[in-house]
Amino acid sequence: MLVVALAACDGGGIQVIVYGPSDPGTPAPTTVKLYLGKLDPSSATAAIAPPPTGTARFSARRYERMLEIDDDIAPLEDGAAHFLFRKGGDVERLDAIIAVGRGADGTPTSAAVLFDLDMGNAHVKSYSVGLNAITDPIKQRTGFNGLVMWGPRSRTDRDDTCLLLQNTYPDPESRSLFMLAADDRDCDGLTETSNPPECVADMWNGTRPPQRSELSCLMHESDGVSGFYCMVGGPPCADGATSDGSCTASRYCAPDDLCEGSVCGTGPNAWECAKNPLNNPNIPIASYERLECDVTAVRDMTGAVKLCTNPGTFAVADSNLPSTIMCMRAAVRSTEHGFQDRLVARGLEFKVSIDSACTLTVAPNGNATSLGGGVPPTGGLLAIDLQSAVRNVVYPIQFNVALTTEASACVPVQCHRKGGDSLRLKSCITAEQ
Repeated sequence: MLVVALAACDGGGIQVIVYGPSDPGTPAPTTVKLYLGKLDPSSATAAIAPPPTGTARFSARRYERMLEIDDDIAPLEDGAAHFLFRKGGDVERLDAIIAVGRGADGTPTSAAVLFDLDMGNAHVKSYSVGLNAITDPIKQRTGFNGLVMWGPRSRTDRDDTCLLLQNTYPDPESRSLFMLAADDRDCDGLTETSNPPECVADMWNGTRPPQRSELSCLMHESDGVSGFYCMVGGPPCADGATSDGSCTASRYCAPDDLCEGSVCGTGPNAWECAKNPLNNPNIPIASYERLECDVTAVRDMTGAVKLCTNPGTFAVADSNLPSTIMCMRAAVRSTEHGFQDRLVARGLEFKVSIDSACTLTVAPNGNATSLGGGVPPTGGLLAIDLQSAVRNVVYPIQFNVALTTEASACVPVQCHRKGGDSLRLKSCITAEQ
């Protein structure tokens, strides 16, 4: 029997008896190893993509592996392996134990799981479980007792930093679980503080396209037929790899007009143009697709200008997006400032928000002391994150300010689409990647 002291002993503890497989077709293991875990208080469930591909996610309850008292191995003798955990310190229970039976060559052949093992106070509480043959859930996703063991090196069945034990039987309560490292839940040897950093924290050696804050170029991507979509891109991100600064397509589609040479074109320089096409006097304003919002402002006798704060709404799905799309969030940026919930220029601000039905709300605010004889249009780039689509969308947006001397003349913001054709943009949003 293997005896493990969790800390200073005081007489209580847990005894675990692991019996060999009852199925005569499953070889009896030579040794049994226990993996101990505590339920992660920050996340009851997790969706993790283990190797070999690091792309197929599995969902299960998440436990942090208790490495400080782990690595418990006992021989299988007379059909059972015995373990004894003496009570001590602040360990009152073991939330989960995965038992893995191994052959003489170290290959896992069987497994079982126990949950919610309470320590006896002045006595030892006994728990038992029988091993069952394991399957490979990567190859047979609906199999029973599927076991995946992996780690930074990911040598087949040998690197056991993290584990997934999957039970797809229709039990009243799921008995599938992950047992993961506390600071590296996908067990690829990288953390969010690594250099190079972890790009995808729940995919083993994962890669991902550029995020919104990383967008830095425009590019063409094949539409799979004979044409191209206009895509916003940026540097790719791969776990443990230093960015090469190349332009890779993100999940943000843009109107085809932006990628045309007569407007912004493609490449890093095109991104500077796309942030606010109004900054380029050579671009014919009627030639590119955009959203224009008309705002009123009151100018007093001193020349001070104050925006009317009447918000306005615009049904983006009716004009720019497929009608079945649901929206999550909107952000806007200018040449000077990155994506945020409002565009600020010359003391004026235009706040944007969007609801799940893709109704965009624009709320103006702010004032300026002197704007000459009028207020020039303010341009930027609107980003909308979509919930029920393959891709998201960025869209040029322009705020036009009309001056009045009467506060009673203030009206809600009026937005409307101008120029171009949204059909290609809609196709890009829903196209399979």
